[in-house]
Amino acid sequence: MFFNMPAVEKLLEDKGLAHAEISALRELVQLEWVHFDTVQGMSGRAACQDDAVGFFVHRVAQYLSFPRESIMAVREFFRASLSWLCAMAWWLPIRRAAT
Repeated sequence: MFFNMPAVEKLLEDKGLAHAEISALRELVQLEWVHFDTVQGMSGRAACQDDAVGFFVHRVAQYLSFPRESIMAVREFFRASLSWLCAMAWWLPIRRAAT
């Protein structure tokens, strides 16, 4: 998304993030954006869903406020959750049809 901007690179460098942590943060924000971007509310799409820059700023700022180790932990949680959802995708339509 916006990780290659000089100001962002400097911020991440100043925070002391290692390459692996930056990669994890990049993956996290991208995963969150993909899901956030596809949400449909009761009245359709929200105006904030068209503000990728604002989303990026808020998500990165939140993750940078946590201990550095949490970036890797949250990414692993997201990966595990997505793996579980993908594994269960075949079962959900069958379960819904039965109810």
